Amino acid sequence: MPNTTIPNINVLILVEDENEAYLIIESLNSSNMYNYLAYHASTIMKGREIIKEKNIDVVLFDLAISDSYGSHTFIKLFEDFSTLPFIILTEINDDAIALNSVLEGAQDFLLKDQINQVVLVKSIHYAIQRKKTEQKVVATIIEAEEEVRKRIACELHDSLGQNLSSAFMNMQSLKQETTDWRTDKQKVYNQAIQSLQDSISEIQGIARNLMPKTIEEFGLVASIESIVNSFHSVEVEFYFFDNFNGKSLDLKTELSLYRIVQESVNNCLKYAKASSITIHLMMYKENIILMIEDDGVGFDSTSTKSKGGIGLISIKNRVKSLSGNLIIDSSLGKGTTITVEIPKQN
Repeated sequence: MPNTTIPNINVLILVEDENEAYLIIESLNSSNMYNYLAYHASTIMKGREIIKEKNIDVVLFDLAISDSYGSHTFIKLFEDFSTLPFIILTEINDDAIALNSVLEGAQDFLLKDQINQVVLVKSIHYAIQRKKTEQKVVATIIEAEEEVRKRIACELHDSLGQNLSSAFMNMQSLKQETTDWRTDKQKVYNQAIQSLQDSISEIQGIARNLMPKTIEEFGLVASIESIVNSFHSVEVEFYFFDNFNGKSLDLKTELSLYRIVQESVNNCLKYAKASSITIHLMMYKENIILMIEDDGVGFDSTSTKSKGGIGLISIKNRVKSLSGNLIIDSSLGKGTTITVEIPKQN
């Protein structure tokens, strides 16, 4: 019977061989450091189901599992469940494989023939701690980024924006005198006035994007509606659905979700060549789900070229800071769906 005085850790053992899984479970059960609640899956598909159904804390993943097709399989798994620590299990003593696994997102790498109770427990403990530290670092970076955005927005509005507004007003005060000017000079004057107006509008737009006041004043739903309305002149149909019914989340969560929508829509308009973009924002009992879909050209989500864009990295980091999961489903010619799932209580 589990000891209720020490913490529980839910472990998913993702190995094909039941005997190997049994030996790992035996090693965990012999530890008095934690209560290990182990779940076994012999395929990645089944493992995914368990991760979604159970509150898994760490995954032990065998690289030789039958439905694994090279490194992109575990990379995809890491990305889809980016808040989970993964420990790679293998029979191959290959430093290159170990290094590649860790670089792609694994927290540790263990050789099967060297696993014992002490090594396994330490590896699980350190993997969980490293993942928590990683999430804290990402959250700190995002907070610093928002502070920089806020400062730049204020500088643009209060300094450069005010200077341009003053210049515009001074130019406007000369308007009466231009009636006596030659036509070519009047044309130059009017162009200068128009340039100032355009610059002021552009700066206001940049400042709003950097630090949207609608989040604090009106909440996430109204802010997403504002994003949609700002693209009314673009030849793309926008659809937005939500079930918040006036409810709200904490400011950090709302701001991160807003940024994810903002970045996703901008990427879609730049690259997707879509005719429609649909945004779903749904609140459920235990989680929040944000889904952005487009019917554009799509891309090969398994390609390494599709993983390094600044916008996508920003989205991944924001999801990670919210202890959420990010799934990007895309293929050439079939559009893209970005799904973000975060716990309701962050």
